[in-house]
Amino acid sequence: MVVPVAALEQHGHHMPVFTDSLLVGEVVRRVGAAMSDRVLIAPLMWLGNSHHHMDFQGTLSASPRVYLDLLNDLAENLITHGFRRIVFINGHGGNITPGKQAIFEIRQRHRDRSDLLLLFASYWDNANPNAGRSDLVQSQMGHACEWETSMMLRLAPHLVKDYKRAEPVGFGFGFEPAYRGWTTKDRTVTGHIGRPQDATAEKGEYLFATYAAGVSKLLRGRHRLGRQELGDGVAHLSFGSRKSRSASPNRFTGEDRDGDRRPWEDDHPPRWLESLCEDTAQHVAPARRRRRYAHPNEAQRRLDEDGRAQVPGGDDQEGCHALGRRRAASSRARLTLRARRPPPRKRALHRQHHRSDDASAQRHARHRDGDDDRREPGPQGRHQQQRENEGGPGASCAVNLIVNRY
Repeated sequence: MVVPVAALEQHGHHMPVFTDSLLVGEVVRRVGAAMSDRVLIAPLMWLGNSHHHMDFQGTLSASPRVYLDLLNDLAENLITHGFRRIVFINGHGGNITPGKQAIFEIRQRHRDRSDLLLLFASYWDNANPNAGRSDLVQSQMGHACEWETSMMLRLAPHLVKDYKRAEPVGFGFGFEPAYRGWTTKDRTVTGHIGRPQDATAEKGEYLFATYAAGVSKLLRGRHRLGRQELGDGVAHLSFGSRKSRSASPNRFTGEDRDGDRRPWEDDHPPRWLESLCEDTAQHVAPARRRRRYAHPNEAQRRLDEDGRAQVPGGDDQEGCHALGRRRAASSRARLTLRARRPPPRKRALHRQHHRSDDASAQRHARHRDGDDDRREPGPQGRHQQQRENEGGPGASCAVNLIVNRY
């Protein structure tokens, strides 16, 4: 699925506000005509991230975070409907940063999917126009510049005003190689960047053809990557040198079943996928059944004469019975241990009772042996001890009272 994205914003004094959408729409139209049997073209999304142009009249923009949500939801819709290879073809420079971030976020959410290919590419990055034509003055894409003005002269010349009087505006941001936060009015007064006075319709046709060929090459390369090297239904991307990819055991080896010398098309499902499905049916499905029926609710389990666990609704697989026997034995051991131990509160009271009995016995033994020095006697006790030491009357009686008390 190819999704063209662009913008609606000012393009200087000589170009229409719909320039970016018109140009990328023409590039994608040519690509779709050349690859109608391989790609599906989605409707163009004309609203882009153009907040840096809001100082100029005619600009409509989605803020960067809103634009991120737009791309995220659009891709999620396509994934929900079954599309696995989604390519955004961009026609506006302000969409580049949020577009790459959106692709990154989508891939993180679907990190378990091995059959997705998500790309974001600007159409001017897939070709080098200066390599095939020497009269191009610019060496990079600008804004309402020589290249865009030339393509608009080829596509809709009645929308282009007097561009010959436009003054050249440099491309620099300032502070390179650092990236400077900027708005369009920081770089240009008139609204254009580049040299629109050098534009011609002939250059425009050449640029359209070059860019359409570059995008077609990108899509054909991703198509072969997805089907020939990775296999239909799987999209594990291979990085590194060609030699390392060839030696990788994950590389898909195509099998030409229909004899058309194109093993990556119309030869699905491949044999490796059929064997994978068979292995899954043999190993994964029984494991799921075991997890479903061998539930650790041991109170509902019964053992038959052979010692096998009878699981309500279970199957007759030996693995399930063995797992049931182990869990039943473990449950019986836990229940036995719990039956022999009193509840936590009773255990605490039991320990406290034993401690109190031991303390009473120790105090009685100390009094019996006459070495109870645990506490200091009070005033009445000191007088009684003095009379006892002096051998006076009442000494033996006091001793008998103390012993009987304890």
